[in-house]
Amino acid sequence: MEKILINYIDAEFNINVSEQPIVMARLKLAAENAKIELSRNPYVKIEEDHLTQNRDGDVHLSFELSRQDFEIAIDHHLQKTMESVTKALKDALMLPSALDEIILVGGSTRIPQLSVMLEEKFGILPHQEIDPDLCVAMGAAVQAGREMGVESSSILLDITPYTFGVSTLGYDADGNPTPHRFSPLIRRNSKLPTVKSEAFSTIVENQDAVEIVVYQGEKPNALDNVKIGNYLLKLSPQPIHSIVIIKFSLDVNGILKIEIIIITLLI
Repeated sequence: MEKILINYIDAEFNINVSEQPIVMARLKLAAENAKIELSRNPYVKIEEDHLTQNRDGDVHLSFELSRQDFEIAIDHHLQKTMESVTKALKDALMLPSALDEIILVGGSTRIPQLSVMLEEKFGILPHQEIDPDLCVAMGAAVQAGREMGVESSSILLDITPYTFGVSTLGYDADGNPTPHRFSPLIRRNSKLPTVKSEAFSTIVENQDAVEIVVYQGEKPNALDNVKIGNYLLKLSPQPIHSIVIIKFSLDVNGILKIEIIIITLLI
């Protein structure tokens, strides 16, 4: 939504506001309010007086957006949401026919097109009478009570929605050598907290460094995933095929800690 407003201001007033923090903060708030309004009405008018200035003076924003144009703009996000729904069912080893009801959770599920897509996919009309924000608050309250020792009939498990791993030398799906094979350590849907480790090896004689490049995602090619960070570990010269153990620890707050252990082969 902010991108729509930025592009409109650029075209209408010949000014790029993306590097103006105060303007961007106002546009973010206006965009959020507009998204809420579009969940109830087919059109919304966004007005922000004295938003910024250009060479002609003050810039006053007045922009009307239709729900249809908004849904076109976010279509890729909607498609990704549906892909996540399919993936969740697959992880749970469930067929779509096993679903009895659909409950929308989270404020963004108020977007009408999402309910339409879910009904088309599963043939079930999602519940509209349940407050999607209240669901989130109630879940957080149950989780907080559980961590404080309060008994509850509900059971919530912290899991990671992503797979974490490293980039290694290996072979792709076609059997071709690649320097960017994604080697998972912590798999998606693992219960938190969790600790996983995997053994790798040095590839040249007297190797004196190891670069650990951490990715988040599900693709076999590491470059197709999200890069989290990279770490260059200096070593004393190691014989070829020395063992490098990489240990990932992921806590309930989603904080990933990495430990590296080198085992030198004695020849």
